[in-house]
Amino acid sequence: MKFEIDPKLAKAMARMGPRAAYGSMMYNFVRDGCDFMTMSADLGRSSGLERLRKEFPERFYNVGIAEQSMVAVAAGMAREGETVFASSFAPFISMRASEHVRVNLSYMREPVKLIGLGSGFSLGFLGNTHYGLEDYAIMNALPNLTILCPSDAASVGKAILAAAEIDGPVYIRLTGEAGSPNVYNQDYDLTVGKFNPVTIRQDSKIAIIGCGAILSECLEASKTLSEQDIFADVFDCHSIKPFDVEGARRVFTKYPLVVSVEEHFLNGGLFSILSQIKVANDYPGSLRGLGVDDSWVAPGERSYVLDQLGLNAQAVAAKVKDYLNGNGVQI
Repeated sequence: MKFEIDPKLAKAMARMGPRAAYGSMMYNFVRDGCDFMTMSADLGRSSGLERLRKEFPERFYNVGIAEQSMVAVAAGMAREGETVFASSFAPFISMRASEHVRVNLSYMREPVKLIGLGSGFSLGFLGNTHYGLEDYAIMNALPNLTILCPSDAASVGKAILAAAEIDGPVYIRLTGEAGSPNVYNQDYDLTVGKFNPVTIRQDSKIAIIGCGAILSECLEASKTLSEQDIFADVFDCHSIKPFDVEGARRVFTKYPLVVSVEEHFLNGGLFSILSQIKVANDYPGSLRGLGVDDSWVAPGERSYVLDQLGLNAQAVAAKVKDYLNGNGVQI
């Protein structure tokens, strides 16, 4: 199926936010002939699947608040040839159901597509019990599992269709909230296993690599820096696994300073992955990571938490400038 992003779609999906966009696009895909099965751990309405449930009840199953059972049932349905998308909040689907994901999906290679709803700080005042801060670190430890992190609501459709084509289990991590800025207002290629360069300048000496909705803060930080004649290219790491190792080589080779930004613990996250690649290959340049240190955070609205952690655009720009001065990179 063909799916293209245009300004009108991007604006509409941004208003909905990634969770509602997921349900809306799944409805559209099923309506247009995709034989997708959807499952929910009692979060059908929260994941925007209510319309699909009403109009295509044979394509929706609610297993109740039982993520372990949901993954096991989804694996059985996938073995019978169904293309199954199973959704729940990110910490529940990555941790509460972790043994079933490990055995039924990773080990048995059943091609279930898991949707981690409301990851990062998207669930606001529900706090640390509901924040997804370690989900792709856990999933990344499992063989045979693809991990996708769409950067905005419209890109969720790209991730869904990419996942459907993969002959194996997939975890799609949804971050951001209703009203989160778009990264893409025009169509682009979401290629599994490849970075997507969002902004490229010939004179840039800095690379900022982000994944998920935090990428909009990276873009705004890059704009702020450019007003000070400091130029940073921004890369969308929408594919955590398989990781773009060759892309990482090109980035480390070209840019004296590389900064990763993520709505996730630094330990086991994007920064850890890039660090491992850099050290293993003795790549040049300096790498710094912005994310969540080894501590829990004070709950609040997503914007409040990003402010407190120094992950908003202004703070990212300031930290990149500090790193730049500390590394003596000529700009």
